[in-house]
Amino acid sequence: MVRVVQNISEEDIFNLINLSNQNFGDGYLTFEYFKEVKDSEKYYSWKLVSANEVIGFLVVYKTSPYEVEEKIKDIEVVKNIMSPLYCIDTIVVKTTFKRKGFGKQLINRAINSFEKSSHYVMYAWQHGEKINIQRIAKCFQFNKLLFYKGYWEEECMKGDFRCPAKKDSCVCSMVLYYR
Repeated sequence: MVRVVQNISEEDIFNLINLSNQNFGDGYLTFEYFKEVKDSEKYYSWKLVSANEVIGFLVVYKTSPYEVEEKIKDIEVVKNIMSPLYCIDTIVVKTTFKRKGFGKQLINRAINSFEKSSHYVMYAWQHGEKINIQRIAKCFQFNKLLFYKGYWEEECMKGDFRCPAKKDSCVCSMVLYYR
């Protein structure tokens, strides 16, 4: 049986890093990131637990249209984004549990935790034609607002983490979803 539990704990962090490394590349999400998620009032988190093993997690934070505009540098895209606004920051499900509805359970739990008038953004990775969260975005009726080629290039090329898609250069783009 898989259950959704709100809030990650300190004991979960090394398992969460391992899940992150498998999905995003080594070093993308760090101990410091998860510690901040656990300790900060800005973040909300949920984890998927099966037989006392963490098999997935979701991190959401409260944001504003202004903060989104600061990230993407495009006021025209942001002008229709409304508050209260939450960013679905990170969602990961262990490979053997993917495509079984567990990611949807996590997002559903998050959306049901906030006021009904809330709006949401997601920054998705696009590698070639593949968008990492396209199915979930469609399921929850998110709309594509923006395609941003090279959005992660500077971060990727610094080499602070090992991107699983990177060859000689950054090949991922960003898709901004909104609901």
